[in-house]
Amino acid sequence: MQKMKLIDTTDFFDDYNGDEYEFAKEDVLSFLGDFVHRYEKRYHTKVVNFLLLAERASCYGWISGNGAHGYRVEKSLSDLFLTNSDDMEVFVDENRKINFVYHDHDGSTYAELKLLPESVVEKADIAWDERGEDLYQQMAHCESVSGTNYFA
Repeated sequence: MQKMKLIDTTDFFDDYNGDEYEFAKEDVLSFLGDFVHRYEKRYHTKVVNFLLLAERASCYGWISGNGAHGYRVEKSLSDLFLTNSDDMEVFVDENRKINFVYHDHDGSTYAELKLLPESVVEKADIAWDERGEDLYQQMAHCESVSGTNYFA
């Protein structure tokens, strides 16, 4: 499967508030919502959070966070579009994973979307009680989270 672009804000000439962008964003949210629904049905679960695991790339080096890793957890798909970045892309890569790329004047942040079902969140809550790590700390260094992938 080739890379499938869902949205690229550079296509809208920096008109984030325009109708064309809003319609395109709604189409992407619909696509992502359908994906979540299929995932829930297939695995008999309920997705309660969305985790973005990310890596920063910048030609300015460490001063702009080059090589930094991070995460972001959101409760709704629409919140994944809330960003201070200049531009963003959403696409499905060759490995069928959903990716978000956030671009700013210093570089780009490449993120993979992971779905967090109730069972994972419950296990993380139990582990937090035992180890003193919260859900976000655990997910940030967990490479084998089920589902599919941020940071901005």
